[in-house]
Amino acid sequence: VFLFATALTFFACGSKGPLPSPDETPPTVSFTIPANGSSNVPVNLSGITITFSEAMDLETITETTISVENSGGSGTVPCTVTITDLAGTTVDLIPSVNLNPTTLYRIVVNAGVKDKFGNAMGAPFIASFYTGVVADTTPPVIADNYPATGATGVPANSSPRVTFSEP
Repeated sequence: VFLFATALTFFACGSKGPLPSPDETPPTVSFTIPANGSSNVPVNLSGITITFSEAMDLETITETTISVENSGGSGTVPCTVTITDLAGTTVDLIPSVNLNPTTLYRIVVNAGVKDKFGNAMGAPFIASFYTGVVADTTPPVIADNYPATGATGVPANSSPRVTFSEP
């Protein structure tokens, strides 16, 4: 039995040694939209985006582990949490109510949020932003695009891009 187990280990690992251990690095938040410290954020904000440094364990991304808090004392803003990419690195919080004007809000990601390898964040993540006084009623427009509308002779390997007038 010992020889069989040794041979199995040798053939499973090959001549390169044992298989590498899974990722042991805790995830971090790469950025948020609105960005930390933003001001004049519309009170009718359509969504808050959180992007992580790596793919996350989607079961740990919930309304209780990620939240938006009103630092003015009225508690947590009711939001729907949505995973917005297949890789599991981007999460959107969709507020179900308008935010209060001229108020400081905090985006809080609980330390219990884990990556796909089970590594929890080392500490909670907190970012803040201030709302403005009015709602944003101007719809976004396309400010620039590549290739230009009607362009000819565009290389097949080019990457199309669209730039909007606002986030």
